[in-house]
Amino acid sequence: MDLVAGAVNDWAPPEAADLLEVGSNFRAGERVGRFRIARFIARGGMGEVYEAHDVQSGARVALKAILASACDHRHLLRLFCREARLARRVRHPNVCRVHATRRSEPGAAERGPVPFFTMDYVAGETLHARLRRGPLDVPAALEIGRQLLLGLRAIHEAGVLHLDVKASNVMLGEGAAGPAVILDFGLARTRESRGGRVRPLIGSLPYMSPEQILGEPPSCQNDVFAFGVVLFQMLTAELPFPVAQPSAPSSIVKRLTAHALPPSALARDVPPWLDRVVLGCLAEPERRPHDTSRVLAALAAC
Repeated sequence: MDLVAGAVNDWAPPEAADLLEVGSNFRAGERVGRFRIARFIARGGMGEVYEAHDVQSGARVALKAILASACDHRHLLRLFCREARLARRVRHPNVCRVHATRRSEPGAAERGPVPFFTMDYVAGETLHARLRRGPLDVPAALEIGRQLLLGLRAIHEAGVLHLDVKASNVMLGEGAAGPAVILDFGLARTRESRGGRVRPLIGSLPYMSPEQILGEPPSCQNDVFAFGVVLFQMLTAELPFPVAQPSAPSSIVKRLTAHALPPSALARDVPPWLDRVVLGCLAEPERRPHDTSRVLAALAAC
């Protein structure tokens, strides 16, 4: 499996017109331990997500299982277990709560047990889906941004770096008061491991800081940069940097040397102070806030 290609691709829900789009592990109505599968939701680079029902408690949950093709891949299994372990460290209303890791029993197809874990089910739509309809107004963008920063602060305080903050990893709950919830710890690492380098180009390129693209040791500033991209996107419905292709070195160079325009260049209602906050998050590491608390303070001060 190509880890780079898998990590770069966003989670994509099945097209409504494609009636054959199903999960590779489970089918609707199938029993997986104490959970009954309701429907397939999405597939990512390493796993699949299903809506399921806990037959013991009656709760609706999201169930994430590793891809069937990756069950015998030791490295991917370690990453999958690490995702669940790190996500379980965090308890915050703006971070999706993850439960214990389990393995399914062999099914009728006589496949081996499939590792999975369950999460709180968040009804609503992803921020990525919402932005397909256009940008948010400034108050709405600020409220979602504030919630994301609170979630990221909780993640960092738990000793974790998310490293894959993007619009498709943010779920917007239903209703006007629905929370913004950060999903997917598939690329997360502990803050204690920041001294080690990471593989270059592991992540979603439009949201990656230059140092993350180059594989430099990660820090909270990686998540601050990605938040800046998301905030820019909420205000403009556009990405601040050209989309790079991992297979094209010239494309990567263009991405690394690009400078973001202020959001107000694309959305006239964005005030100058908010331009400064966004561009500060997207600045070089020496000029970028070192943690989310500083970004929260900048939003609260204006």
